[in-house]
Amino acid sequence: MSQPDLESIRYFPMALVVMNQDMDVVAASRAAFSMFGLRFHPQEEEKSVQALAEWLFANADLVSLIGAATMKLRMLGSSDRFTWENGERHYNAVVFTMPPADAIRFGVYFRDITDQLAFEQSRESARRYLEAILDNLPVGIVVMDREMHITNINRGEQLFLKAMGTQFSLLQVIGANAAELYPDEEDMKWDEIRAAVLEAGKGQAWLGPRKRYPLQDGKEIVLSITVAPLLNEKEETIGFIRVSEDVTEETRLTDELREAEMRTARLEGVQQVAVTLNHEINNALTTIIGNAQLIGALGEPLPENKQIMLNVLLDQAQRIAEVTQKLSAMKAMKSVEYLEGRGEAMVDTETE
Repeated sequence: MSQPDLESIRYFPMALVVMNQDMDVVAASRAAFSMFGLRFHPQEEEKSVQALAEWLFANADLVSLIGAATMKLRMLGSSDRFTWENGERHYNAVVFTMPPADAIRFGVYFRDITDQLAFEQSRESARRYLEAILDNLPVGIVVMDREMHITNINRGEQLFLKAMGTQFSLLQVIGANAAELYPDEEDMKWDEIRAAVLEAGKGQAWLGPRKRYPLQDGKEIVLSITVAPLLNEKEETIGFIRVSEDVTEETRLTDELREAEMRTARLEGVQQVAVTLNHEINNALTTIIGNAQLIGALGEPLPENKQIMLNVLLDQAQRIAEVTQKLSAMKAMKSVEYLEGRGEAMVDTETE
């Protein structure tokens, strides 16, 4: 490489150092001086290059790495690379052969990757942090790509599946599609769900019906399942997220509330009928009881058998009045069997 060629190295836009076969620095770019905190003096270029050489060789580990790399170079255009740490800075270096003129020369290209590593470490820390959050959320989460192949699954979903008797390893799950992981969900048409979410546009999720799943302990769990699009920074759908929420207790309370409302409605209906009966029947009962009592009080004493019949009439009339009064005053309703073996039920008027 001629002297003019070596002089052109100084204008190379990246940190490049040229060395001969004896590992002597023969040229360097201005970017190389700046990278290592040295000043380049055009009027004293030889002294500047010497200062750079002294700086490089003051770092014995760097010289060893460069020397080891040059031993691997066999022909023009071949190269080798290594990483090097200098204090808090990290460098990626590529050692390569340069076109020979009157001697063998090597180029060493340095790239400061400190900021890149810091960014990657921050991104990795953020990824682990998000995974920790996902694992500790009280819901099951499955992340899928656009073809609904599983790329991640959190601890909550693993616990749901284990409780339902589905055993697997993460190696078996990653890459599987949703239909393979949930073979019992025949009513979950995953192709249709995928199409629905994609058609709905960004931010629109598919909310499925609540599903009951049997557990290994004989109980059941109720899950609410939502499938939402996973968007990139351009708000393009790059995948899907399935969220399974345990709504067993909420469903139980809702069922109990609905049952209570139905019981209240039935009780109100019975009470309305009872009030009507109480009004209509009591009017007739008042007349019957009054006339029966009048018959017993007027004239000659009745024969014994007729007196007994009259007493029975009065007792039953009074019983009817008491039953209608109880029906009107009921605060809770309980059914009892009407006749054994008939399967018919009646309202228990003795309920407090």
